[in-house]
Amino acid sequence: MSIQDELAKLFEALTRRGLKTWHMLVIADMLKESLREIAPKIEVPKPPLPPQPKTSIIDAKNITVKESYDLLNLVGVGHLKELLLISPIPDFSLSLLMDGKALRVNFSDLMEISGELEHIDAYEKDGKYVLRITDLKWVESLLIAIQTSKPIQLERIFANYDILTLQ
Repeated sequence: MSIQDELAKLFEALTRRGLKTWHMLVIADMLKESLREIAPKIEVPKPPLPPQPKTSIIDAKNITVKESYDLLNLVGVGHLKELLLISPIPDFSLSLLMDGKALRVNFSDLMEISGELEHIDAYEKDGKYVLRITDLKWVESLLIAIQTSKPIQLERIFANYDILTLQ
């Protein structure tokens, strides 16, 4: 309902109660003056800024993994744009815990199916074993860890991700 409709309803109700038009004009003028005094004093709170993505990058080289190593351990709403892992051997597994759901998979199993997957690549290139994961989104948390039965030295860990933060 528009302001004009509301005012018309108010005018009609006051007329039914016996108020004369000139009384209503005086009241309206008094209200107008009061609003002019009060309006500048009214503080309208600014709405909070929406969460903004904070981009982080990890670029680590020659990381030794003896049994287990957390590649990423993130809390909050986020988006993994890319994770790249380069290993000299394929003898490792990956654990992923995202929003309370868990997955553990061997690198060799990922190599078998990565050709059919859109966001996971696992392959051998020049005697090195490459794992690439892209476009993972989560709401609460993300943990990606690597496990191995014998020590390995990862040549490279690269990750690019966003976490939403309040400004």
